[in-house]
Amino acid sequence: MTLSEKLNLEENDGNKVKLIENFLLGKMIEHKQSKIENALKLIFASEGFIEISELAKSSALSDAQFRKRFNNEIGISPSQYCKIVRVNTALARLKNHYQKPLIELGNQLGYFDQSHFIKDFKSITGSSPKKFKLEF
Repeated sequence: MTLSEKLNLEENDGNKVKLIENFLLGKMIEHKQSKIENALKLIFASEGFIEISELAKSSALSDAQFRKRFNNEIGISPSQYCKIVRVNTALARLKNHYQKPLIELGNQLGYFDQSHFIKDFKSITGSSPKKFKLEF
């Protein structure tokens, strides 16, 4: 069964995120010795808030080469991967009873406006950050 099929069958947002995370971590393990490995570490260290050009430079590749190689090895674009890491970071903070306004959480993760944060969050989890926060 493909990841897409598993996501369509899963109703729980938290489980959807875990499915995606496990899929991506599996891809990361498969390509452990590649130039992309360092980029993945940088993405996690920056909580997904990093420029693709910086990742390409750290991998000693042009932007186009980096994007192509990343997509081939990981299965999604580097910007999509960064978005998933950012949303996963937001989920972790919300699960730990984040007390500050959600707009501040979005700003901490590099979002310049609340609507972009909400859009990305919904595209990954299927619900808004506010709804998710209320559930925890």
